[in-house]
Amino acid sequence: MSEKRQTADERLMAELYKTALQNKNLFEEIDVRPIMHAIGQKDTAIKTILKHLAQANFILKIDTYIVKLTPHGVRFCLQSN
Repeated sequence: MSEKRQTADERLMAELYKTALQNKNLFEEIDVRPIMHAIGQKDTAIKTILKHLAQANFILKIDTYIVKLTPHGVRFCLQSN
């Protein structure tokens, strides 16, 4: 059985969603630095990925590394499972 490989963007969205569920608030501010380092991404990649996710309306950037999931981002995460 082959497992679909996730892009860094998809891995980040999955981890953001998991973090939001653990925090019991899907739209709470989340610091992405621990998540990105845990999935093996460097700071330059973090900024690019966050920019793309914000442009796609999956996240709302509060600060350089602080984001919130948007309703559109939550729907994407639910559909990806």
